[in-house]
Amino acid sequence: MFEAAGLTDKLHAILAQTSVLVVERDAAARTMYCELVRSCGVKDVQIAGSHEEANELLARYEIDVVVIDITDESDSDIAFLRALRAHNMLRIRSLGVTALSADKRSGHVRRIIDAGVDYYVVKPASRSDFAKRIALASRCAEERRADVWEI
Repeated sequence: MFEAAGLTDKLHAILAQTSVLVVERDAAARTMYCELVRSCGVKDVQIAGSHEEANELLARYEIDVVVIDITDESDSDIAFLRALRAHNMLRIRSLGVTALSADKRSGHVRRIIDAGVDYYVVKPASRSDFAKRIALASRCAEERRADVWEI
């Protein structure tokens, strides 16, 4: 089943161990992203309609990857991403982050990446590409956590 959808066994194994938080203001888009993430085979999906709700869920659940739809030139999205990377709790500071946006202008992409995003996905994206970015962001989170223990 996963091979037919372009997902390898290795990719599926990573996703099956990954918990994702989807952050999206629009209810219809939130539902669509949640279903898309679930269809990739992730272990668990939480959804947030605001940055405040996302912070509450991050405090309550063990999340590996945040998937956030970045609105054009949204300073609040940038502030949220920077707050994640500056958080005092290692498990939140080290989260993997995959950002989605329809904006592919280099300045916008650079601004989002500089705010702490691991992977930037330009919409529309294929399901397999989206799944790969979630899995890679999950690996980034694992590496960040491991780096702390090696010190």
